Amino acid sequence: MSIFLIDYENSTNLKGIGNLYSNDKVIIFYSNKANTITFDLHQEILISKAKIEYKKVAVGSPNALDFQLCSYLGYLIRENENTESNYYIIITKDKGYSSKMVSFWKGEKSIAIKIQDSIESGVQIVKTKEETVKSSDDRINNDNVVEQVDDTTSDIIKEETSEQNNKLLEEKIYTSLRNSNISLTDSEIYEIVKMVLKYKTTQTVNINMNRLLKDSAKAGCVMKVVKPFINKTINKAS
Repeated sequence: MSIFLIDYENSTNLKGIGNLYSNDKVIIFYSNKANTITFDLHQEILISKAKIEYKKVAVGSPNALDFQLCSYLGYLIRENENTESNYYIIITKDKGYSSKMVSFWKGEKSIAIKIQDSIESGVQIVKTKEETVKSSDDRINNDNVVEQVDDTTSDIIKEETSEQNNKLLEEKIYTSLRNSNISLTDSEIYEIVKMVLKYKTTQTVNINMNRLLKDSAKAGCVMKVVKPFINKTINKAS
């Protein structure tokens, strides 16, 4: 999930908002100094699949909007700390956002905060990061994934599997679900990822998938997406 925090006082360019996914979120911080939109922007907001929120902030002191945006960022990080693959992007042309704030979250929670001047450029950063993850996963696949393994080969793969590789596998499952056309909430995706990594057979995953989604048709569609990863999980299981 990508979360965009918009400093609307300093960046009214929301180009690209119409290309976001349904589990993305856009939070627009505005004030009496900046509280109008064009008809073109209104149309683009209407077609966007992302969840869009508006936060009117109190102003009257220097950097008032900046402080409130950064405070809300901390709240979001705490609220979503158990959700995998969150990207936080602040959209602003204000050069006053401190690099200290960015380095704090990187050191405190290993969370990368990006500052961009448009949603479009923020989307490109997320896309590049996901492509990097995919490239890393492809290398892992070439080295580690086999269709059938005997007990000896399975033991070797278990020993070679690192915590980093398991993290990359989680990222790939999440990205595949997010990019599918299946309507899933963030919490459902998170539970499905845990399910695929936890259970050892396709049958067990399928049973628990139906219990979670309570929709056999949707569960069947999800199983088609995650089934390739179940074999990988079996091979990597400890």
